[in-house]
Amino acid sequence: MLDSFETEGEFCMVTEYAPGELFQILEDDHQLPEDEIKKIAVQLIQALHYLHTNRIIHRDMKPQNILVGPKQQIKLCDFGFARAISADTNVLTSIKGTPLYMAPELVKEQPYNHTVDLWSLGVILYELAVGRPPFYTDKIVSLIQLIVNENVKYPETMSDEFKSFLSGLLQKDPAKRMTWPEILQHPFARETAVQMQNREALERQVRRLPTFYEENLRLLANKNDALQRSVEWKPVDPETGLVLRTNQKSHDEVRMPSQVEDMMHVWKTYEADTAGLDAGFVRLLDAPHLLVHVTQALMGADMACLRTALYVVHRALQQVSKASHPLSAAHVTVVHALRAAFLSHLPRIMMHTSRDNALQMIRSLMLPVGREGPDSNCALEIGGIVWLLQETNVVVADVPLLSKVLKWLGTTLDHADKSVVVYDAIAHDKPELIPMLCGLLGHHDATIATYALFALASLVHPNEAFWDVDMPFPVTAAASSSAAASSPDKLQRLRSTYALRIKLHTDVSTALFKAGLEPLLANVNVELATAQACDDDDDDDPHTMLTNVLKVLFYSCRVSSPVSKRAAATVQQFHTVLDRLNRSERYFALECLAVCQRRGVLSTRTSSALFRHEMARRPRHALHHSAACSLLSETVEGDEAVAMAAVDLVPLLFLPKHHSSAKVHDLLNCFGLRASGVADSCVIVLYRVVASLMKHGHSDLVHQVLIDLETHDHWSVFCALLESGGDDGLSPWGLFCLLKLIRALTEHMTETDQFLPPHLERQRTLVPLLVSLLRPAHIQHLLVWPDVVGGGLQAVKAMVHAIVKIVSMPFMLADVSEELVFRTQELLYESGCVGLLLGILSQHALEMELLVKFLSRLVTSSPHFAVQFVDAHGLALVKSQRLLEPATTPPHLVQDALVLLSHIARSSRAHYASIDAANLMPELRDLLQSPDPTLRAKACNCVGNLSRHSNHFYDHFAQPLPPTQTSLVDGLLTCVQDPGDVLTRRYACFAIGNAAFYTDQLSRALQPAIPHLVHHLHDPDVKTRSNAAAALGNLVRQSATCCVDLVVHHAPYSLLECAFDETDLGTRRVALFSLGNLCEYELCRQSMTSTDALFGHSLQGLCDDSTDDLVKKY
Repeated sequence: MLDSFETEGEFCMVTEYAPGELFQILEDDHQLPEDEIKKIAVQLIQALHYLHTNRIIHRDMKPQNILVGPKQQIKLCDFGFARAISADTNVLTSIKGTPLYMAPELVKEQPYNHTVDLWSLGVILYELAVGRPPFYTDKIVSLIQLIVNENVKYPETMSDEFKSFLSGLLQKDPAKRMTWPEILQHPFARETAVQMQNREALERQVRRLPTFYEENLRLLANKNDALQRSVEWKPVDPETGLVLRTNQKSHDEVRMPSQVEDMMHVWKTYEADTAGLDAGFVRLLDAPHLLVHVTQALMGADMACLRTALYVVHRALQQVSKASHPLSAAHVTVVHALRAAFLSHLPRIMMHTSRDNALQMIRSLMLPVGREGPDSNCALEIGGIVWLLQETNVVVADVPLLSKVLKWLGTTLDHADKSVVVYDAIAHDKPELIPMLCGLLGHHDATIATYALFALASLVHPNEAFWDVDMPFPVTAAASSSAAASSPDKLQRLRSTYALRIKLHTDVSTALFKAGLEPLLANVNVELATAQACDDDDDDDPHTMLTNVLKVLFYSCRVSSPVSKRAAATVQQFHTVLDRLNRSERYFALECLAVCQRRGVLSTRTSSALFRHEMARRPRHALHHSAACSLLSETVEGDEAVAMAAVDLVPLLFLPKHHSSAKVHDLLNCFGLRASGVADSCVIVLYRVVASLMKHGHSDLVHQVLIDLETHDHWSVFCALLESGGDDGLSPWGLFCLLKLIRALTEHMTETDQFLPPHLERQRTLVPLLVSLLRPAHIQHLLVWPDVVGGGLQAVKAMVHAIVKIVSMPFMLADVSEELVFRTQELLYESGCVGLLLGILSQHALEMELLVKFLSRLVTSSPHFAVQFVDAHGLALVKSQRLLEPATTPPHLVQDALVLLSHIARSSRAHYASIDAANLMPELRDLLQSPDPTLRAKACNCVGNLSRHSNHFYDHFAQPLPPTQTSLVDGLLTCVQDPGDVLTRRYACFAIGNAAFYTDQLSRALQPAIPHLVHHLHDPDVKTRSNAAAALGNLVRQSATCCVDLVVHHAPYSLLECAFDETDLGTRRVALFSLGNLCEYELCRQSMTSTDALFGHSLQGLCDDSTDDLVKKY
């Protein structure tokens, strides 16, 4: 507890802030490795030991009551159920706490003592290791029975030491439960001397209390003033011991000095104010004429006064940097003004006063105070550093002074609150700084070369703490219910920061190639030669000399092919020393190998062996795995032999579960940006191996890859990546490559019976996950993700098309299992794929061909999809996207849209209102007149289906439409006599027949078609003959309006001839049925008997000769 106070209604306690709970870690990570659990256990044991030593039982130990501090320190909290045990009472019987973590004696309401906390500790540690408590159910009675009766089951993967510790805590009999001091002496909980020292140092650090109130500072200042006024504080004569009289003035008594007054006296007064370790800087910064005095000292000729002024200001700024409370706004303004004054007068001090004065000024400017000031101060600071480095005779020749300037640059780069301004000033205003630093890499003094190297490393990979532009990848953001869309300002910062990163990397690479590359490579060789074996895989100091050298080399090679070529010989030897490098060094070494492999400047012979070696080490760090996969993927690209050899490595391409540590984040994020995720390279290497094998026809090896993927459960990893991005490890580019990989594998499995059963089962999970990527949340996150790092509209297009290509595969390939088609239909329907695709098409300008074809296939495959299409306003989309207009839409896309519309009309009368509302008749009328015969034919078929279920559209068919004032009936009359295309004639006959089926309101308008229909009874195409026969019968189905024209054009007799001569049974049936419709009318019967006196006898003969029941009936 830091403080406490009381209000009218409450007692308030101020405690330190712990930003997380152990419960949240369990929710996020589910399980932790044992080394992490041990760190937590040791701290909990210390806490419980302290409580129990003071005879206090917590009684509510659970993950929600264990807080995690900013430096991973563990805090036990919430003592609402805790109580002390009196000296003569060691058992209690009241039940308190959380049942899930209760000891058996508690749930049985038996007497208990402090060992109930030890049981709870065992349950918590078990849950951290396994992901769930040892006894778990959502029914309270069953839970109590499990706690009392069931034995704890330990996983086989648990170490013997950890299992021994847990089994000691999780004894149902409290008398047998491990207790103090046995717990402290157990191998799992026992600390080494170094571990104990580190823990205690951390505890001392985090227990440092802040000063919360201004009055504390005032009280401290008042006590100091009282002390200075006391007799004991006043100077005395060393011989007599008497107090000397002084005439010292405070800063409040100092007036503006006149020309005759001594400025030195003023600064001696200031010096006295800032003496000691108290808050003297407050009195100095409150001085009304301080800035004037500083300016006069900087511009004056009195060197002694200048030295004192620089010393006093430096001491005050030091006190500010160590102050335990923030400065007031007025004091902040003064500090900013002091820095600005120093920066503006730095050249004069350097050139016209002593070297020591310049050093003192630089020391003050290096202090981490006032850097949050105006942007102009940042530019002045970089300008001052560049000016000093340009002064070759004065500064560069003076090694100590040059060293101090470079250290000043380092603090500016690594600790600037306005990093963006600083780096932008270097890139655009002072780009000459970079060649200067590169030139210093070969300096004869090793310290200077080191400082220059560290500055370059900061320029290419700065401190991540000040670059607030990082965002979760779209697939992860979409999976998180709490992830809000990034603001436009942040997105703009991301774009500008990416451009800044590219420019700085390019400038460093260019300058390095001109001067500094050889010393850099020599430095690499020296560091590699002296590298010691790294026994501890947790040794991950990111600031070693070798790490910084490799950073500069990696980013330079990545943007420059010439640098890669000159560095190739050095980079080639990295594979021999990887085992001697720490985590950060190994990561950048592997990335250097990968980028040089991509440049084609390295031999591929060692890459596969290197990957195998790295995987054999079973790397615990996702970064190493990612970098090794990156190297292998570059080796596989374009090399068939390497791809074939890489098949054996597929079992090693596991993806580590935990990616999100701070170290991983810092190394992957450059300028706060991530263009790639830690899981990307694992996916890419798999895809490149499979693509190469399929390209070169190695089906047997693809079989082996599929077997390995099944055996090692890689498919579950793929599904996890699709669902949430694998703990934010999958970038948009990585997601696209994963989709391409799944497509390639799916195509092979679909064509192979061996893999069909597991593929069918996997579809239940895979298809919904794929469709979920089409959700508006993910589309929006991907759309706003800047295109410079793999997002934007092009990424949306690529992802949507990749998904459609996967899920449409069963409908597109020949000889596909019917079960697979049915299963895919079912899953696509349940996941709402049609509506999601239509939503994307309505809001984003995507290429329509693939998507409309897919939607057309779905709608034609099942009427259920037609309902989804209509409900999702798909018909309005057809209109708004002008999909039925050949002038703006490719013909094959118009064809797919026509098929889609035709099947919607055909599937149900319920869709007619939506079709009517879409107002598509003008487009259909124009398509009936299209020069493209395929479009004419499909338009006729669509019109026919529009009248399949009712006469809803009959009036629309006859209505003249602008601009030509022709109708759909006019178009059908033209198409029915089409001389060149059989399909157009076939479907025109079909449409005319349906247009006359329900009422006779179009009969008179359709009469001109009669001679052509009669003619088509002899068409070579059997379907055309059938449709023509049906149309002739339908024209008299509702009235005798067309009888005269039918008789005039010999329709009855022609139908009779068709019935006799037709070889197709179906067409013969239709002809007889239509002839029956005509015979309902006297005029038609007379026409038949006048033409053929034996008409009745002929029909009887046809009936007798036929074996078909319907023919006999008709």
